Amino acid sequence: MKEDPSLIFIHNWKIYRKVIESDYMSHRQIGSITRNVLTTFSASGPLDILDLGCGDADQLATVIREMNVSSYTGIDLSPQAIEIAKTNLSPLSCSISFRIGKMEEEIKLLKKEYNLIFSSFAIHHLWDEQKQSFIEECFRRTSSNGLFMLIDIKRQPGQTIEQYKSAYTHLIRSEWHQLSSLEKESIIAHLQECDFPVEMATYTQWALGSGFQFIEEALTEDLRHGLLVFKKP
Repeated sequence: MKEDPSLIFIHNWKIYRKVIESDYMSHRQIGSITRNVLTTFSASGPLDILDLGCGDADQLATVIREMNVSSYTGIDLSPQAIEIAKTNLSPLSCSISFRIGKMEEEIKLLKKEYNLIFSSFAIHHLWDEQKQSFIEECFRRTSSNGLFMLIDIKRQPGQTIEQYKSAYTHLIRSEWHQLSSLEKESIIAHLQECDFPVEMATYTQWALGSGFQFIEEALTEDLRHGLLVFKKP
């Protein structure tokens, strides 16, 4: 008998919350950089946000809570995650909507443009051809002078996907001490099956090829995670 998908989500979500709270993926540093970028950008007008692979939206909700936001649209596969996102975004006094489905498919169904397209730790789940096509769709849905912010895990220059998975697996087992052995193995199983990161330079190449202008790249202190900011002319 298969486990209820909602129970699987809650189990994995609780593990991921422990990862965030322990700052194993540099969420604090990334959140600080995101806040600085969006504080400057939002000074010129309200944010009209499309959050791709939004999950529970907790990180972005914390950043934008005091900013001028005109609308927020989140897309995620998990109905359970979206229910939590609704609570996390409830302090915002703006239009809030969600779409349940694959972000790479749902974005093609959208009719409007957004001045901020945001995606955090989600794009690496796509195959490389899907990543490139997805970034092209992000360009189409970004309004003129709008931003595309991409946060993700990354491969080191010249590192193969096999080398990446081996190195990150070793990191989890040897340094993520706040997780139990079972929790570590759950994350590693997900990594082995679902994670297909590329170098930050590859993301930049695809974004520039789509028509974006490069604005900023910030790497975390551990060099395993990165943030890219692009602008649509």
